[in-house]
Formats: sequence, C-alpha cells, structure tokens
Amino acid sequence: MKRNKTALRILVTLAVVLAITFWVGMSSKEVQAAVIEHPTPINEIFTDPVLTDNVKTLLGKADVTDEVTQTDLDSVTHLSAKSAGITTIEGLQYLTNLSELELIDNQVTDLNPLTNLTKITELRLSGNPLKDVSALAGLKNLKTMDLIYTDITDVTPLAGLSNLQVLNLDINQITDITPLAGLSNLQFLSFGSTQVSDLTPLANLSKLTTLNAMNSKVSDVSPLTGLSNLTEVYLEENQISDVSPLAKLPNLSIVTLTNQTITNQPVFYQNKPIVPNVVTGLSGELIAPDTISDNGTYTSPNLTWDLNSFINSVSYTFNQSVTFKNTTAPFSGTVTQPLTEVYAVVFDVDGEQTSAMVGVNELINEPTAPAKEGYIFDGWYDAKTDGNKWDFGIDKMPASDITLYAKFTENEEPNASSPINVEPNDNNSDNAEPNASSSINVQENGTNEGINNLNSSGEDKVNIKLPITGDELNVLPIFVGAVLIGIGLVLFRKKRQTK
Repeated sequence: MKRNKTALRILVTLAVVLAITFWVGMSSKEVQAAVIEHPTPINEIFTDPVLTDNVKTLLGKADVTDEVTQTDLDSVTHLSAKSAGITTIEGLQYLTNLSELELIDNQVTDLNPLTNLTKITELRLSGNPLKDVSALAGLKNLKTMDLIYTDITDVTPLAGLSNLQVLNLDINQITDITPLAGLSNLQFLSFGSTQVSDLTPLANLSKLTTLNAMNSKVSDVSPLTGLSNLTEVYLEENQISDVSPLAKLPNLSIVTLTNQTITNQPVFYQNKPIVPNVVTGLSGELIAPDTISDNGTYTSPNLTWDLNSFINSVSYTFNQSVTFKNTTAPFSGTVTQPLTEVYAVVFDVDGEQTSAMVGVNELINEPTAPAKEGYIFDGWYDAKTDGNKWDFGIDKMPASDITLYAKFTENEEPNASSPINVEPNDNNSDNAEPNASSSINVQENGTNEGINNLNSSGEDKVNIKLPITGDELNVLPIFVGAVLIGIGLVLFRKKRQTK
C-alpha cells in the first residue's frame, strides 16, 4: 500500500515538472517566419503565376521553374506588383526580410501569409477586397499602411500597431475608429468617404498633423481642440454646423469646410414654424442664412416660414468665409428642417377624454391604464363597440385624428380576501365529521388561515398554516424521515458488528 502511494506521488511530480517545462519552452519562443528546407522551384513556392513571375525577376532567375534557396528568398526586401490581377499571396511567408510590400489594385482576399513578416514597415494594399485585416495585428514595426477601398468594416486588428505614423482608410464602411485611440505616433490619418461620425478617439493623438475626414458623418469637431500640431484638416461634405472649436488650433494652414449637410430633428408642422439658426462661425457668432426656402425670413436668431399647407421640410443655406491665423476657408452647406404632419389622438374612458398630438407614422405613447371598480381593463380599441385593439408597439398614427376607447370586462372572480364559509352537512351532531368536499374556515389571530382540503379519497390531509410565518407544517414528511433515519442507524450498527 505504501509503495503504491509513493509511486503515485512520483508520477504526479513528474507530470507537473513536464507541464511547467513545456509551458516555459513554448512561451519563450519568438514568432518566426516560415523557411524552406531545401532548394525548391519558384513556382512550387508561389502559387499565383503573376506573383511567381515577379519574384523570378527580383531574384534574377531565367525561369519560374528555377530552384531557389531560403538564402535567395531572404535577399528580397521590397516587392511591388500593382494592378497585376494577383489573387493569392501564398509564398510570401518565406520572404522573411521583406520590409516594403505594395500590392495595390489586385484581387487579394487572404492576408495570412503576412502574419509573421514582422520586418515589414510599409504596406500598401489599397484596392483589394480584403474585408478582414486580422492577419496584420502582429506587424508591430509597421509605420505606413494604405487600406483604401478594401471593403473593411472593423479596424480593431490595428489597435496594437503603435509604430504607425501614416494610415489611410478611405472609402470603406468603417463606422468606429475607437481602436485607433492608442496609436500615439500617428502623424497622418485619413478616413474620407466612410461612415465615421465620432472624432473622440482622436483626442489624444497629439502628433497628428494631417487629418482627412471628408465625406463622412462628422457633426462635432470639438474633440480636435487639443491637437495643436494639426496643420491640415479636410472636413468638407460632413454634417458640421459649428466650427468654433477649430479656432483653438493655431497651426492650421489648410482647412476645407464646404458642402455641409445638416438635418435637424423633425418638428411638428404648423402654419408658421419658427426654427433657431444652428450655424456657428469661428468666434461663436451665428452665420446668417444665404438663402431660405419657401419664402422664409430670418431675424436673428430664428428663421420663420409662412406656410399655406403641409410640406415635408423647409431649409436654408449658408456660405461664409472663416479666417484662421494662417488661412481663410469657405464654410458652406444646407440646413434642412423636417416637418411632421400631426393629428390628434383622443383617449376616451367612459366619456371622459384626454388628447395628445402625434406625428403621422409615429408610435403613440401608451397612457396609464385606467381603473374601474369591479372591472378589468382590457385595452384601448379604435371603436367604441367591437373595433380592433391598439398595439402601441406596432400600430402607428394614421394621417387623421383618431379616438381610442378604453374597454373593460366585468370582474366575475370572487374577492380573494373574503373567507369561504362552509355549512356543515345534514348531520347536525356536534361530533359529525366533515364530508370529502368540505373545508373548514378557522379564525386565527384576526385572519382567516385555512385548515382545508380533504383529499379525493375522503382521507383527511391536515396542513397547519403557522399564524406568523405562513409556513405549512405537514406531519407526514417528518414521520417518513424519522423512520428512514432509524433504519439507517440499525444498518450502520449491524455493519460495524459484522466487522
């Protein structure tokens, strides 16, 4: 027995030591690029014919069937193949010293061969249908990267590329640039023609000198106020109405602010809508409208229209130059004020009415359910009799006034708090037993606490409800438990005696 225990301890100890050794060995290994073990024909390393031919030329070989060694491949530091129709970059993983790669306007979709090429500092992949750039997450030495028009939506894999200085992300469906917030060495950042609306992640990129966010969804430029090194800012075709935060940037030499498209929150239509001017200049002053639709007028700070009938929106334009320390830039655009056609919804509770104005095709806010003594509220209906029940989560306001009627159903259920008194059976003797369907109402501590429910076989099932805690005491489980404990003790003693 002692020998078995000793052997077991030795085996456990050895297993622990081996596990620790394996973990240490794995964790100490650095990521390494792939290598070829022996001379291999070029066209067996690279599968894309165009890329194969390109590598053949770089290595000075006569034919793609010529053999090359890993030493030959290590000599390649730059590779460029633009608009060449390349579909796969399989084989590039063996170019272990590659520092610059340019594959603009090809058909590459899989970047996995680049995963371990950590010496790359410049990478230009614009015009490829990449969609996913996860394979680039480990290329920590990247300083310049172009990913223009690559169908990407998520820039999270770029979050750890802290040495990036130049990053181009134009013409993609990117909505969130939060992963770029930690790229403190960025000097040039471009994400024009994207869906980006929030510039907050850029607030601490103090080395940034050039920012291109043209043709995006930007409406607030205040996150840029602390970026004093900015010299060029491209913000045309956005949704900017207030340029005053840019006044805090002393080194701006190029600024573009034209063709802003601003849409206010919808307001209810009325014959004479009054809308405040939202366009603000560099010093915080309101910029007067250049033109106003539908014969509107402007008296600072409001615009006013005199409308004869419902229209979907009114608008005004603006166009004024704003002067910075080192440059002057035109600030122009259009402000649209959507108008919502409104009608009255009337809530009728047995003739008593309240009302609210609701826009066409909008959801109606559900009012508090009315109470009516002796009745249950069923809901709101679009007719006084019959009608359809209104679903406030789906049904929308029609293009007309509407009345919703509260519908009630008489409550036929007994009052749950009333005691149920049961008359004794025909046997009026004091010793008469209750029949199988009887229940006995007991007055206890001022409340009616039941001793009730004879079972269907006519046997008494006695449940005693404690007056204070409300717990029920059923003696049957206690009896069964006591019997089982007794049997267990007897069996245990017999077992000890047999030993």
